Amino acid sequence: MIDAFKMDRLRKLTDHEYLKPPDNIPEDQLVIWNQLVKSMPPGFYIEPDRFLIMSFIKCNLLIARCEVHLENEGYVIIDPKSKLVPNPWIAIRNSQNLLMLRLAEKLRITTTVRVESSGGKLKKELMANNIKAEEDDDPRGDLI
Repeated sequence: MIDAFKMDRLRKLTDHEYLKPPDNIPEDQLVIWNQLVKSMPPGFYIEPDRFLIMSFIKCNLLIARCEVHLENEGYVIIDPKSKLVPNPWIAIRNSQNLLMLRLAEKLRITTTVRVESSGGKLKKELMANNIKAEEDDDPRGDLI
């Protein structure tokens, strides 16, 4: 006997519709949403996957932002005590990479999708659109 959840999932899979993005999703996130959701057959992602997909997208964008900061500031910076220290954006990027890998496993994302939506391509787009690290972007602000 098929329980209600499995029946609902089966019905969703046979509807042949892609999971719709949230109404208020920004354009940069919509590009990644469409790429990710449409990389799988219609009905593969269902409503409960929405939060995981949005988390994956936000990790991807934050990694790209970290890369822009690291490219502009370098991997080693001078702290207030005039000592050379690793740029704090490195730790943020590394933690987001681990989180994105876990989310990719939960979302059953294929390797090709991960490569295409990786921060490298997005970083080039950010740089092409002249999006720079903002002055008030301080990774230590949220960590202190």
